[in-house]
Amino acid sequence: MSTTLQAIQEILIANFPLKIEAIGADAQLDQLDIDSLSIVEVLFEVEEKLGITVPSDSGAMRNTLKTVGDLASYVDTLIAAQSTALPPSADDTAAVATKTPTAT
Repeated sequence: MSTTLQAIQEILIANFPLKIEAIGADAQLDQLDIDSLSIVEVLFEVEEKLGITVPSDSGAMRNTLKTVGDLASYVDTLIAAQSTALPPSADDTAAVATKTPTAT
């Protein structure tokens, strides 16, 4: 099982001429020639690879993402927020539907 950081590193290696040694958590995005537009493109790939949704209003957040670790932390925050907001499963829905009302 890979970590968010590893998933982001894989995306960066696939899309930029970078080596794994250069993209540790402390690596500065601007020193890797990853600008704000590139961050958006990376976030699109993160959505696809990790099955999450990056909010469209994340523009302000992009300005605070300075390192690869910052990007991984942001994605971890999205994963955590979206995993707690999952819709009820079919089993939960069936259980609610089969409850009999009590007499009052």
